[in-house]
Amino acid sequence: MILDRYSIKVIAAEFEHQLELWGPEHDAHHVEKELAKAAIAYLKLYVSETLGDRELAKSIWPWDTHWNPKTPRDVLIKAGAFIASELERINVPSEI
Repeated sequence: MILDRYSIKVIAAEFEHQLELWGPEHDAHHVEKELAKAAIAYLKLYVSETLGDRELAKSIWPWDTHWNPKTPRDVLIKAGAFIASELERINVPSEI
């Protein structure tokens, strides 16, 4: 079963960690697609080939703080979790 795959489990764990820190109420306010932009920034960093690409990745980051890339593996996990967060945000009723 796909949900038993290690990659899905680590992304889900990071998603849960982000929810513990910020919560769905906080994510609901990111109507300018900031969560998707954060995922793009991490993915751009992952595929970066030059220092200029790395600077571009950071410039995509939607906030002034919390830019915390570590290993390439960690970058992919965070990107996946931000994608999941954006999907949750657009699928959750606006009453939150």
